[in-house]
Amino acid sequence: MKKTPSALKWLVEKRARLVNDVLQTGQLAEELAQRHQALRENLASLDATIQLYDGSLDPTKIAPIAAWQGRLGKRGALRAALVEILQRYSPDWVETGTIESALIAKYAIEFVSPTHRRRWYKQSFGSALIKLANDGVAERLHDPAVKTGKHGYWRLKQPETPRLADL
Repeated sequence: MKKTPSALKWLVEKRARLVNDVLQTGQLAEELAQRHQALRENLASLDATIQLYDGSLDPTKIAPIAAWQGRLGKRGALRAALVEILQRYSPDWVETGTIESALIAKYAIEFVSPTHRRRWYKQSFGSALIKLANDGVAERLHDPAVKTGKHGYWRLKQPETPRLADL
């Protein structure tokens, strides 16, 4: 039996991964296209209803809003959930990825794309963790100014323990 060159193995594996990505993104694109069409139909129905109610209103002039209400419960629920997760591990340090996974599981969050997940991570999840640290509720083991490419570690703020020299 002839040995397969490593370059060919790499090419075959790369192709297999790309085929999987193409299939998954194609399925996601179809689902998104169907959802997009359903949303457009609902919007058209709502616009027609608004016009029937008051013909002088132009529904296209109504500015879009991104509502937060109900996605994670009441206002402050994300912060409370983060504190709860950190309490579960307290006083140990917890990796950011572990906190993220616990939060995603708790709220059954689904992301439609990697871009959507990155935006949620930076704007909602990450900023909430940073706010906890800035408010003195949590502390981080890592230096935020140093970019290591690795997950950071967090824990609830621990009470100051006196040092032997202070006694």
